Amino acid sequence: MRPLLGTITAREQALSAEAEQVRAQLDELTPQLRELDQETEHLRITRKTGLPLADEPGPQPQPARPEHPAHQQILAVLAEAR
Repeated sequence: MRPLLGTITAREQALSAEAEQVRAQLDELTPQLRELDQETEHLRITRKTGLPLADEPGPQPQPARPEHPAHQQILAVLAEAR
């Protein structure tokens, strides 16, 4: 009977040590998991609020005006003609 009790005691100690390791890992991983969940939630909120804004038309950009000297001369002539 004593060998059986020794085996049980050894197994119990091994399991306790393993459980402590797992608890230590949980202590490390829990804050990381919380951060990941929070970042995921922020992205969901961004998507939820951003999609309707993406559908709204924004201000139209002004077309670029050529900087070529000939273009400036043409504009000057048209301004004088008025």
